[in-house]
Amino acid sequence: MDSTYFQNNLYFRSGLTSNVFSQFSKTNYSNVTSYFQNQNINVDFKHNKAIAFCCMKAYDILQSIQNFGGHFIKPNQIIVEDFNNLKGNLNDSWGVCNLLPTKLYKNSDKIIPERTILFNSNLMEFNDKRLLEYMNDVAEFQKKENIESSSHFLIKFVHEFAHSLHEGYLQQKFSANKLNKIIHNFLDKNNILVFQKKYSDLITNNICRYASENPFESIACDLSKRILDKNNQSFKPYKKYFFLKSVLCKDEQKNDNQFNKLINEIWNGKIF
Repeated sequence: MDSTYFQNNLYFRSGLTSNVFSQFSKTNYSNVTSYFQNQNINVDFKHNKAIAFCCMKAYDILQSIQNFGGHFIKPNQIIVEDFNNLKGNLNDSWGVCNLLPTKLYKNSDKIIPERTILFNSNLMEFNDKRLLEYMNDVAEFQKKENIESSSHFLIKFVHEFAHSLHEGYLQQKFSANKLNKIIHNFLDKNNILVFQKKYSDLITNNICRYASENPFESIACDLSKRILDKNNQSFKPYKKYFFLKSVLCKDEQKNDNQFNKLINEIWNGKIF
């Protein structure tokens, strides 16, 4: 398999195309939910066909990467939710990926498992093709302002799947206790301040501004950019995961640059 095959089958070329709209119009909501159920992923899209469709396309992209050598750990759940129902100040978040078993909901003791992905119904209120157009407009604007790492309309969806993929990789690599420590270190406020002081400019210049929020966001922003951007196909910092380098990597230089070394350290849970 050559890189041309990889490009044509993984990407939508220019993102939101007439072919994507055609696929969306032919998609049946119940078939999407059945698709995820057959993948042993619990879903509750709140009957929003547009979000369900975008999740399916994003998931297909990650599955395509698995076919080229990666081992994509599936999320446990995908839920569309009113983020006013969740603990924390999440109303401005497009989506979140729960990294630890947590009581996420207000006034509820229900434990939500790790690798649960939630999308904010308040920000993604359309349930038809208008959502695809809206997500395309948001992505293009945020990319232009260097807020987001890609102008692809699926960026918010691939971003959350990338969180799940990263955690799945770390779960395979470390014990539960070690992973728990890594997660807390990555999200510790003092550690984040040190991280930002040292690496913010490097990360912002190579990925986007949001990527410097914390190390987990650095990976999700960077990996989703590499997945969606035709002009940025090098997966070299992730070479132990994406091991078919002849297909996935263009930069075969002997020495990684400073940025790639940083991403590799974060990817492997070794930044702190």
